[in-house]
Amino acid sequence: MPTPPGMNVKRASRKKSLPAATDSAKSADSAQSPCSAAINAKGTSPDVTLVLPYIYSDHPSFPEALIARVFSAAGYTLAIIEQPRWQENRAFAALPRPKLFFAIIPGPVDSVVLNYTSTHKRRNEDLYQFDGNAFFDGPESISSKIRPDRVLTVFAARLRESFRDVPIIIGGLEGSLRRFAHWDFQQEKIRRPILLDTRADLLVVGMGEKQILRIAEALARGESANTLALPGTARVAPAPPPNAVLLPRAEDVIANPSLLLPQWGFEQEALRTRRPAAQECGKRFIVYEGAENYSANEIDALYELPFTRSHTSLRAQSAAPIRSSDVCHAQTAAPIRPLRASPASPRAQAASPINSPRVSTAQTANPSRAQAVSPINSSRVSTVQTASPSQHTHAATPIRPSRVSTAQAANPSRAQTAARMTPALRMNLFSITTHRGCAGGCAFCSICAHSGGGIVSRSIDSIMREIRSMERHPAWRGVVTDLGAASADMYGADCPRSQTCARASCLSPDCCPEYAAREGRVWRELLRAARSLHGTRKVMLASGVRYETLLANPELLEEILRSHTGAFLRVAPEHTEDHVLALMRKSPFAFFARFVTLFRETAARLHSSVDLECYIMVGHPGERACDVTAMREKLCALGLLRHLDVQIFTPTPGTLSTALFCAGTDAAGAPIPVERSIRELIRRQRSLIDAE
Repeated sequence: MPTPPGMNVKRASRKKSLPAATDSAKSADSAQSPCSAAINAKGTSPDVTLVLPYIYSDHPSFPEALIARVFSAAGYTLAIIEQPRWQENRAFAALPRPKLFFAIIPGPVDSVVLNYTSTHKRRNEDLYQFDGNAFFDGPESISSKIRPDRVLTVFAARLRESFRDVPIIIGGLEGSLRRFAHWDFQQEKIRRPILLDTRADLLVVGMGEKQILRIAEALARGESANTLALPGTARVAPAPPPNAVLLPRAEDVIANPSLLLPQWGFEQEALRTRRPAAQECGKRFIVYEGAENYSANEIDALYELPFTRSHTSLRAQSAAPIRSSDVCHAQTAAPIRPLRASPASPRAQAASPINSPRVSTAQTANPSRAQAVSPINSSRVSTVQTASPSQHTHAATPIRPSRVSTAQAANPSRAQTAARMTPALRMNLFSITTHRGCAGGCAFCSICAHSGGGIVSRSIDSIMREIRSMERHPAWRGVVTDLGAASADMYGADCPRSQTCARASCLSPDCCPEYAAREGRVWRELLRAARSLHGTRKVMLASGVRYETLLANPELLEEILRSHTGAFLRVAPEHTEDHVLALMRKSPFAFFARFVTLFRETAARLHSSVDLECYIMVGHPGERACDVTAMREKLCALGLLRHLDVQIFTPTPGTLSTALFCAGTDAAGAPIPVERSIRELIRRQRSLIDAE
């Protein structure tokens, strides 16, 4: 039967796994990717099918890789579908029907924020696709975009058309921020909770590795997805739990967007009191059960799974070239032999990396043990390799855009390796995630809404093992391009009171006396350990730094300037006017001015040519035109106008700043100015960019 348009599924028979390697080089070659041929010759369906609007990246900075590796390590078979043609249903109808559920992963960025600029112009590139190409072949139009607006809603609708009885699980940043009634800045209106628009069975909030495994186990036992009440998930229910914090009705928020502000306040109350939050919409309720907690050991285990830091593909080998824009790729993981049986599950489950003891270096070094070494240097083969009772290997597949021969894959040139990457993977290739969460609590930031306000830091030993694992990558040149996280240098700021603390920010309006990273001792220990590793030439801090911490640690600043910067040290003062900074939940400008003085003195003493690059925002609620003029004058006096990254405020879903934007008041109800004219916002931005 011919394959429907928009779909190219490779069918391959399973082969016996390769013999165990006898030395470290062969061990690296024998380890495989979690993504392998789609459906075996017997027609066995995968346990779970992941659907992505972009190219799969087997890298721990990308959510799909973390989910795929966790599933594979737990013994589930997995299909991964990339770039399905959402414009027609035939591509979705041809997807492998999973035994348990479909999971839609929209990506690390909200699709509307990614598809549009802050001035509502449609972006013509997508850094998560090859060459940044945002379109399928043909005219560049909305209808030919690879990533649709509101990915979760579009993909879920297509799946429901073809698989009415298969559970659909949604999540990602897009799902986390849109779990209740929310502002959509592209449509400039309030939309109802995303579970209702998608008709999905369950929404996973946060990174979701623990939640997604618990969902799989529950469905394998025969439970219904839409009745599960698990931490870190949201569902549609006929009534709220007895102890739930009730939010304003979704219909009332849609009619009166200013109600987003009290809604946000009730959500924070639910988080502080560790109670469910519920919002009525129609005759149903959206119930969020509260955050799922992760331990440092669980985070260590997650990031030590054998990622390849590459793209994997199941492109069918044929004489005629297959264009990536014409296909979606179905991939499954060869099951890994269970490490232990789970009495709660009807099938033998492997020990999950997020609820089992951390895998030791000895275990990851030998593919005959529980984990296989990452196949960084291995050749890519196109057939499934099934794990034998004494050996656990993953199947490997060719790398896009063209097939790589065995000789090429063993030692490709640096240019060849870079050519096979999307811009997003290339930028993150040798970055290391050191922690999760954010203690800053900035009003405009989505990190807290997605990952939580508490910091969970990995152990230094775990981070060192990850750096050492990169030595097997053919493009490795001894440079860690970023050692940090989305919340920059908050490593070591773990606080046992973070879940119940009444403070909105550990850094604003001043640094909390109990802020664990105040002295920077643990962070400094990490930096020293990383740069002392044999073969590591440089460790960069591309995520930037929090100047509030460095003010009290001039020795740490000196160490950073000596060893961890390039031409610039990146900081984010965001604004200079204190009334705007207070609404942003940022420290007063005086703190930043003191830091600039300290930085200049330290750089002069070290004879360093490093300069400051500052992230600035215009258009935040509370800002007036005269505030931008004052900001230009203050930045000019500090000599900082030459290197500014000036962004226009984007009212993203789920943040406090967006609630202020919709309400036109501060949290106390006092009116604040809100500039909505795109022309005026562009004028304010240009006044800073063109000031030098």
